[in-house]
Amino acid sequence: MRVGAICLLTMGIGTVFITNSVFGESSLIEIDSTFCKVHQSACSALKNQDIGSSRGGKNTKIHVLVNERMQMINVVLTGGQVHDSEKAIELFERITLKGKTVLADRAFSSEKIRNYIEKEGGKVCIPDKRNYKIQHDFDKEMYKKRSIVERFFQRIKNYRHIATRYDKLAECFLNFVFLAASAIHF
Repeated sequence: MRVGAICLLTMGIGTVFITNSVFGESSLIEIDSTFCKVHQSACSALKNQDIGSSRGGKNTKIHVLVNERMQMINVVLTGGQVHDSEKAIELFERITLKGKTVLADRAFSSEKIRNYIEKEGGKVCIPDKRNYKIQHDFDKEMYKKRSIVERFFQRIKNYRHIATRYDKLAECFLNFVFLAASAIHF
């Protein structure tokens, strides 16, 4: 598993930290994940490079937090078989949730995630799964803004290198995710 600690980019030219002074304060945080197919040339004998198997073949999953300006706040790479909600708390641990609203889809509706967000002082805007006995209230108008994270994924996947992973090393692929996330704002 490779983690981008509040957007840490290392590409031979040094290290760039993107902090809240660059992002500015935002009151809305969205979390989601997406699959990236892995090209056959990237599947090597190297172990622990965040390449997993699922029904669709070899995949890497990108888990991200974005703000309302479609700026990536935090990112984690995992194998494709890892469920969306397994890395949620790990993503949240690196940021301050106090006074922020967290938007997510039904995959993140577990009590563990809800309790963590509320304990940290954040507001939860996550619909429950339909089969849950206890249905929590959520702001349906606010939830409509969740399209921001979906548009973020669509824009970074416009880059061929992100839509299909060609890199054998997870660190190299993660650097291209950072590059694509910064390039969509220019």
